[in-house]
Amino acid sequence: MRRTMLFVLLIANLSASVAKADFTLDVDEDGEAKALTDGLLIIRYLFGFSGDALVNGATTAEAQRSTPEEIQAYLETNKEMLDIDGNGSVSALTDGLLIIRSLFGFSGEALTADAIDTAAQYQTAADIKLQISGILPPAPRVDFSIYLHESMPSEWREDFQSMWSTFELYLPAMKSSEHQNVRVFAWLNTVNSPYKDIIGEDLGGMGINSFWDETSQIWDHVMVLEFWPGDLQPRNPRTYSPVAHEYFHIFQITRANNLSGSPRWLTEGTATTFESVFVQNYFDMAYLNSDWIADQTVTNNPAIHETYDVKDPNYASSVFMVLVLTKELQKLGYSETEAFRAVFIDYWEMHGLVSDKDEAFKQVFEMTREAFYQILGTYDLDYGKVLPSKNLKISDVFQAETKK
Repeated sequence: MRRTMLFVLLIANLSASVAKADFTLDVDEDGEAKALTDGLLIIRYLFGFSGDALVNGATTAEAQRSTPEEIQAYLETNKEMLDIDGNGSVSALTDGLLIIRSLFGFSGEALTADAIDTAAQYQTAADIKLQISGILPPAPRVDFSIYLHESMPSEWREDFQSMWSTFELYLPAMKSSEHQNVRVFAWLNTVNSPYKDIIGEDLGGMGINSFWDETSQIWDHVMVLEFWPGDLQPRNPRTYSPVAHEYFHIFQITRANNLSGSPRWLTEGTATTFESVFVQNYFDMAYLNSDWIADQTVTNNPAIHETYDVKDPNYASSVFMVLVLTKELQKLGYSETEAFRAVFIDYWEMHGLVSDKDEAFKQVFEMTREAFYQILGTYDLDYGKVLPSKNLKISDVFQAETKK
């Protein structure tokens, strides 16, 4: 019960500091930013349309802001936020075009062609996508259906709910057109397939199982948490760490849209680092420590850790690579909190914005993947030299601003 109260206090303290939402591209305030409503309203406004010519056919029945006067006042008040290319002025044929193309889903050259001013501060498609992502309305959250079997101890089920509240507070999983629902199943393996009528008998262990539904054109995600009795022994981090690990994968998937092109060491290394810091923060269990051992290939052939073909027990080598990356970011002037925000959040969001995943790495970490691999060769395989400080807090990381 003490742990549950700790979560409640953390949530209560945070609520007082949540800022009011700023301007977003949801111009008609119907909960979404869409090309044929909000994008059209913006480009008409920038062309000087007013009155009925501004709004005809460009608002929805759900719109909370729909009259010409309301639309014009909203855009006039926030006009400077529409300077997408950062050239100091707002134009229909540059900023307006960039916005409506982005809302239509254009990327790369198709997004920026003939729409970037020569004096623009932001010239690349990745830069433009990043600017627009900052003024999109918050996406609705993924719908979770949670099944906690009675074979799990009641205290564990209480702690699970507290953990889940913390996840949704600090790192919510956001819906997209392809990722909308996740079903979560937890049970003790002394019970034989208690959910076989829902997910069949083949799913077990710990992991995320994803199935493409051709009819609905969305992914059906299933999180499986099958615990062994030994996992639930007192002071065993694995009592809770798999929950944090697998939730972080859902966070990655929904922020990045998919994990294709992301190296295994970064996907699994960040998830394992997150679970380790989380368990340390909220359950006072030292999980990640100097006894962990990374394989020699981390320094002499790190690229082999990009795929799942090479074994990586407990993802110790992947975690080492992630921790080295945070140390290198700190050498570039990042605080420790900013460095962990970059690996936990910024990379996955950039991954979803650009098609070239090497470019996503370079944009976020200010170095190419190949340059980072060269840097790894200068490190000793000493976990004690790369561990995060004991002051690192998940709550601080997920509330930190992106390093500019």
